[in-house]
Amino acid sequence: MPQGNYLPPFSWLRAFEATARLGSFTHAANDLFITQSAISQHIRNLEMHLNTRLFIRRSRGVELTDMGKAYLPAVQDSFQRLKTGTQDLFGGDDQSVLTVKAGVTFINQCLLPRLQAFRDAYPSIKLRILATVWPDSSMLNEPDIEIEIKHLADSTNSEGMLLTDETWYAMASPTLIEALGTPEPHDLLNWPLIHLFGSQATWLAWFHSAKVEYDEKPKSLGFDVGLLAVAAAAEGLGAVIASIHTAQPELESGRLKILNGPALVDCSNHRIYVSQEAASRPAARFFIEWMKKNIMQEIPKVYTVKK
Repeated sequence: MPQGNYLPPFSWLRAFEATARLGSFTHAANDLFITQSAISQHIRNLEMHLNTRLFIRRSRGVELTDMGKAYLPAVQDSFQRLKTGTQDLFGGDDQSVLTVKAGVTFINQCLLPRLQAFRDAYPSIKLRILATVWPDSSMLNEPDIEIEIKHLADSTNSEGMLLTDETWYAMASPTLIEALGTPEPHDLLNWPLIHLFGSQATWLAWFHSAKVEYDEKPKSLGFDVGLLAVAAAAEGLGAVIASIHTAQPELESGRLKILNGPALVDCSNHRIYVSQEAASRPAARFFIEWMKKNIMQEIPKVYTVKK
């Protein structure tokens, strides 16, 4: 047997796979566009390299030995992986397209600001990004990768890879703070409040955490998309409870500021799911690793709030 991790030359393995698949040196030679003597020499070299007989020579062709039968699936699987990886990264067909589905807020606030970095790193991977506002489109196949927000109070489902843990704060625009004064938690009872429908991080939960009694009133302004709730707050229409990932661009630009008060944790997180078909594709693995590095690690879990 060869010592160490030395692999047989690719030409020997190609000859072995073609001969095993076609059952003949002649047919393998025609398949690979080389001579029969070259096939025979490659097989002989491979058997010497492995110190193992791979074929039984017959008058009408060849048969695999037991060791040859055991080796063939590993060689064919390696060829398939190499083919898939090459098509995925350099091919011009659908293998080079990666379909990613996520909520519109996540796409706008998390993905788009970082997307050019991914394109620079992997220019041959073509992304098709779908927003979950179109869940029933018959024109679209199942996505390769899906990013979903999970409300922890509603589900114990821990499938999928954890991408973000969410931390939620009360936020408002500097213009609203200037008009109404820097508030303590109890002052917000008299502020215009923006609500996000379907969120577990509610004003009721925030006031409860701040130990302020709060009678939930009819909602004067509410949205079902976090992106819109944050945009409304940035326009000075009211204070909002928002997660760091949702409001990060506005926080960094100064259009929103975090208000004094508690941080809400363990309300939700984002998880990333990969389809069975895409799981073995290099493009999917590269995208997930990039997401882990550029979203999971970059988004701060907690902001320090100045009193």
